[in-house]
Amino acid sequence: MGPETAVEATVGAAPGLVPDVEALVADLPPSAKAVFRTLKARGPLTHRDLVGATGMPPRTVRYAVARLREAGVLGERCNLRDCRQCFFFVERTCAGGATEVRRNHLGRLMGTFE
Repeated sequence: MGPETAVEATVGAAPGLVPDVEALVADLPPSAKAVFRTLKARGPLTHRDLVGATGMPPRTVRYAVARLREAGVLGERCNLRDCRQCFFFVERTCAGGATEVRRNHLGRLMGTFE
């Protein structure tokens, strides 16, 4: 079993996601968890779509998105149909704080933990 296959087997139903992403989100506020679950289930959404999907006020969604960005589990890309908006999505591989977590996890799987 290769390293990527081992990681995907550890993750389970979400191939490509870092196993410890759930642990990073666990310490965030309930609003951030709700936005994370919504994006994970539905895929990329705009801010307006997130407000509608979660039923939370726009300000709360903005706060949740900011917290998810700080944790390094949220990505965004420009909406090419309307450049005033962007799509938010769950990162397949996390940046920021999760980079070290991912490196350590892969190191353990490959036997090269630093």
